[in-house]
Amino acid sequence: MPAEEQLEIDVDHHDRTALVRVRGELDIATAPRLERVLDDVHDEDVVLDLRGLSYLDSCGVRLLLRRDEAVRRDGHRLTVVQGRTLIRRLLTIMQADRHLDLRAA
Repeated sequence: MPAEEQLEIDVDHHDRTALVRVRGELDIATAPRLERVLDDVHDEDVVLDLRGLSYLDSCGVRLLLRRDEAVRRDGHRLTVVQGRTLIRRLLTIMQADRHLDLRAA
């Protein structure tokens, strides 16, 4: 299955906040696609909803951390809705929970 089909991304804009919903797998193959989408919302606060993820690898976590740093540098916020236990556990193991603004599903 091509990487484009492994990750679905929807973006809605409300009052200078972009709600980005992802479904599927966020990994080394699909992270560049999400990064391109997030590049397009650089002048807004971002709520990244991971509840639809079935898989997340370290490449995806690094993308979240880099994006958080970039968004803060631009004077905005990135809020991450964590989703499944598997996703929450990986964010904790990689200590991303110390850096990201995480919200429960």
